[in-house]
Amino acid sequence: MKKPETLSEKEKTARLASDAFYKRSKTPKSQMILIKVLQANKLDNLRRTNKIAALAYFIQPDSKDLEIDYDRVKVLYSISNAFISTKKTAYITQGYWRYWIYPISWSFQLTQDTYTKYVLPWIIEDYHYHKILCSNYEIYLYRETRLSCPYCNKIMLTTKLTTKKDAIDQLKQKYKESFEEKKEALINEDEIRERNRYEIRLGYYHGYKPPHWEASYTKCPNCKEKIRLNFKFFKGTHPSLHPSIKPPEFETKEPVIEYREYYDPIVQVKRFSEASHVLTRKGYNQLVNSFLAWAEPSISRIEWEILKLVDPDTLQKYLDLEFKSEEKEEQGEEEQ
Repeated sequence: MKKPETLSEKEKTARLASDAFYKRSKTPKSQMILIKVLQANKLDNLRRTNKIAALAYFIQPDSKDLEIDYDRVKVLYSISNAFISTKKTAYITQGYWRYWIYPISWSFQLTQDTYTKYVLPWIIEDYHYHKILCSNYEIYLYRETRLSCPYCNKIMLTTKLTTKKDAIDQLKQKYKESFEEKKEALINEDEIRERNRYEIRLGYYHGYKPPHWEASYTKCPNCKEKIRLNFKFFKGTHPSLHPSIKPPEFETKEPVIEYREYYDPIVQVKRFSEASHVLTRKGYNQLVNSFLAWAEPSISRIEWEILKLVDPDTLQKYLDLEFKSEEKEEQGEEEQ
């Protein structure tokens, strides 16, 4: 015999609200959207992401005036669905060793294009998986150097050269039409005489000569500002022979240099394809948390756009019923 269903006060209120919406609301779709959003927000973050993305597909015919990127929705739904369907399984090797793995079944074939679209925006470089169950791919680390303008922040050069000198030389060749060199003196003659007199009084005169510096300049093609590429000593007392010699203070700025390290993209896709099928529990949680941190801003914006389709009367009815249920609960607590 089936046991009678017992409902809490909030569940009864929710059910009454649902019945009231079906009877009174002139727009059942608006009421259904509100209920689905409320149900999604009661779930954990991963299932909420999946439900909101599915709801975005549900309202797609009415989303002409909404700012929803359905390419992003497709990514959110596919990845969250793959994570939700993952279950712990046992992997037994020939030596009868048992490994608990979390194999992710992707809804797309992992290629260079799909990896760039679905995985690369949120993936972290270091995640845990059973390396003994994977092929030993050699991961080649590449380094990229970017030189950008310090005034307008536009990237002027991107190169594989890793040293500053080589990158600056390549930048000179690229903008050789606007390249110029200028020789400047660091210290004026009066200051030089004072230094020589001071050293003679102390008894160790070294014949101090004015140091000269050679500076190279170019112009940014975007903002036309003058940029100092480098400067070097070329005449006079060398800075290593006199501790008080310091480089000159130029008014112009140097280009901003950034270094970025990345793996060989083809090998990276192969490694992820195998590693995602033999993840440890920690590795699975790392990927889920990394995905949710990337997806949360997008899901919040999509949810806000979806709520624009909810009828104001329907929303007001829900709020009235919600406040009434809270008042009843407070009155019940006071009577007790």
